[in-house]
Amino acid sequence: MEVIINDYEFTSRTQGTEIFLYGYEKGNKSNRIYAMVNFAEKKYEVSLIGYDER
Repeated sequence: MEVIINDYEFTSRTQGTEIFLYGYEKGNKSNRIYAMVNFAEKKYEVSLIGYDER
């Protein structure tokens, strides 16, 4: 699945080492997708993935 990221938000939780990414499936804007990525110590780890399939 290809995802188009169209928004992001840095959080203040865990000393600002997380970012929320928001987007949608390429070719289907109603299939919204979001993810939380932890980037502490230069290790990029996806902590959460979710979607609203319509």
